[in-house]
Amino acid sequence: MIGGCTKEKVIIKYRDFPPEVTKLSPVNGDTLDSRTPTYIWNSVDDAILYELQLDDATSFFNNLLSVQTADTAYTSADSLVDDTYYWRVRAKNSEDLWGDWSQTWSFRVMNRPYYLLSQTPTYGYPQEVVVVGDRAYIADDEADLTIIDVTDRASPAILVNLNTTPFRDYALDVYVSPDTNYAFVADMDYRVQVFDISEPIDPDSAFIYNLFSFSETNIHGVTGATFGDTAFYIFAASTYNRTISAAQLDLNNMPWATGHFFYLALPGFGNDVEVCGDYLYVAQGELGLAVFDLSDLHDVSQTPDAESDTQGKALSVFLKGDYAYIADDWEGLSIIDITNPLNPSLAGNFNTDGRTKDVHVIGNVAFLADGGEGLKVVDVTDKTNPTFVMEYDTPYAYGIFADQEYVYLVDRNWGLLIFTEADL
Repeated sequence: MIGGCTKEKVIIKYRDFPPEVTKLSPVNGDTLDSRTPTYIWNSVDDAILYELQLDDATSFFNNLLSVQTADTAYTSADSLVDDTYYWRVRAKNSEDLWGDWSQTWSFRVMNRPYYLLSQTPTYGYPQEVVVVGDRAYIADDEADLTIIDVTDRASPAILVNLNTTPFRDYALDVYVSPDTNYAFVADMDYRVQVFDISEPIDPDSAFIYNLFSFSETNIHGVTGATFGDTAFYIFAASTYNRTISAAQLDLNNMPWATGHFFYLALPGFGNDVEVCGDYLYVAQGELGLAVFDLSDLHDVSQTPDAESDTQGKALSVFLKGDYAYIADDWEGLSIIDITNPLNPSLAGNFNTDGRTKDVHVIGNVAFLADGGEGLKVVDVTDKTNPTFVMEYDTPYAYGIFADQEYVYLVDRNWGLLIFTEADL
């Protein structure tokens, strides 16, 4: 005591709050194809706990995820749907103090890079589609050939239906000759129907004539090719007869053929046929791919010059570069190396959970009509190891066509479906 006065000593201690957490991943504005992303952030000095919040709105009112962890990374077991999400993190230190929330970052889950743009019912049960310009030509089963105006892909409109014998024949495939006004329709019964598709199309006079009438049955595939400058041939694949029928046509003097016909024998069923250069390729069911050398059209071998088996049942074939892409039924997509057409070899396979009916390839992306599993999209950059990209369920997908902007799928129940790539 000094001067009869006392004073208590008060010690004031300032407590430090944890600094703001710096986040690492997913980065702000990112688009993810994973439905279970891993959230990663930097550590904070003296932090003993972190709290992570996730929501589909910046208010964080719903808190789709709210979890505390001592780690600087967290992966949720719950899958996210395609949407935009917001996330933030804060730290707690040894003095039991929570710091401020980090900046709110957003990311987008987009597991479907293609989305459905439009749906157009047809008159029959569509089997195959080919798009030329702003017209979609559909092999429409009992309804023969249906032509749809797709100028506005978001709102297609049926232009005309060409049906020569309603309920008596079954259109399974269609080929449209480039730079001409003719469509060739593979009829399951016994013929290839030839139509004049010059616009305006007159349904009463569009039909010209039948190719291979009564000589073939169960024609499943049709294609055309020009050899040299003027030699144009139509090729038809028959399952029942196990043959390829070929006819040379004068497109400047229809409906008359030049008279050069020939037939090729197949070990398996003729499901589909395509031509590239001097070679003809046939999807022949359980026996895979058959190859014929057409370098001398007047002396073609009556049996395949080469074959390559696949793991399933080859239903259709698409040619691009050094590879033949096979819709292989229960075994999904098979890829065959045709660098040497006379020595084809299986390069890779992607097994889907459907029955793959048709395939079309743009760049390094394969689009599959996968039967009861709808649309499948597969990355084929690595031909030996294709990888899944996305799927879109439809009742039963039969045929497919694609270009740089759109994917055209024909489904037995839903008609023509047009997909476009999402703007990511």
